[in-house]
Amino acid sequence: MDPSLWPLYIVVALVGLLFLLMPGLTRPDVFFAVTVAPAFRATAEGRRATALYRAVSLAASVFALAVLSLTAQKDVREPWAVAALLLQVAGTTGGFLAARQLVRPHAVQPAATREAVMAPARATLFGGWALQAIPFLILAAVVWVTAQHWADLPARVPVHWNFAGEADRFVEKTPAAVFTPIVMAAVMCGLMLATAMGLLRSRRVRTTGEAAPGEASFRRITTIALLVAELLIALSVSRSSLREIFPSSGLDRALIVMTTGGLGVVVFLVLMMVRLGQGGSRRVPLAPGEAPVGDRTPDSSWILGMLYVNHDDPALFVEKRFGLGYTLNFGNPLAWVLMGLLVGIPVLLAMLRHH
Repeated sequence: MDPSLWPLYIVVALVGLLFLLMPGLTRPDVFFAVTVAPAFRATAEGRRATALYRAVSLAASVFALAVLSLTAQKDVREPWAVAALLLQVAGTTGGFLAARQLVRPHAVQPAATREAVMAPARATLFGGWALQAIPFLILAAVVWVTAQHWADLPARVPVHWNFAGEADRFVEKTPAAVFTPIVMAAVMCGLMLATAMGLLRSRRVRTTGEAAPGEASFRRITTIALLVAELLIALSVSRSSLREIFPSSGLDRALIVMTTGGLGVVVFLVLMMVRLGQGGSRRVPLAPGEAPVGDRTPDSSWILGMLYVNHDDPALFVEKRFGLGYTLNFGNPLAWVLMGLLVGIPVLLAMLRHH
């Protein structure tokens, strides 16, 4: 087995494990994207839905690992690897939809009582603007160094790397070919920063009581994870850009060490989110017999339990109903602007680089 494939096998295995854990990570009164009584998941019907989902998800992950074995031929390695990951996600989604159909007949209305805090929200970005600016300063430094050493770049620069980290596609050296990846990285970091700012201003599910600190901790960990992801993007682009200027230097090894450390931090943050549960709900679970609260969104506004579309809800970000983290309210026009930037700008820059 090609050692360069081991990272892919590990990724598929870890993602598969996270998929298996997901039913237990959601809020206790949101089960397969349906608002239910908190005790429902422990009933025979609830256990049946969980077992069905996990059986289908496990089969999809095993099948994805089997498909990865077809990547032995290097000329077809990338398409088969992408196919394996897509099959894993598609299979797990199918298991989720099947389980959701079993749960829907047991849906209940959440409690109508709302909580409110009159004091203004004081949540701030982790580390303040000084820390948030670091990914952009790294990318700016890479632009400056690259411009200063333009003559040291080879006539043809790499634009694609295989799973072993070896360049396997080259184009003629032009400003577009050299600087487009850095601009794309800056755009991605900017969108992540905007997402973090939006999360800090998004609606709270629990604003008072013992559950409020857990939700605040979960939200803060999410914003820290976004910052670490920005740093990983900046470090990755820095390595691919500077290794052509400073080959066989200690800088490349240092960037590898920092990137590896960043990945370790991401894993640690994900484990913290798993421990807290969606929105920090595992920190203070609902009391027995307590009326369901849900996530402050109506079931009717969730398409297949995955896409939230509510034109009457001003929120831009809401909690996911399955898994961990947040998703967009596609009933808010700003969500389409954000998606357009997320997809359109990288495509436009890639076309510019190609031509």
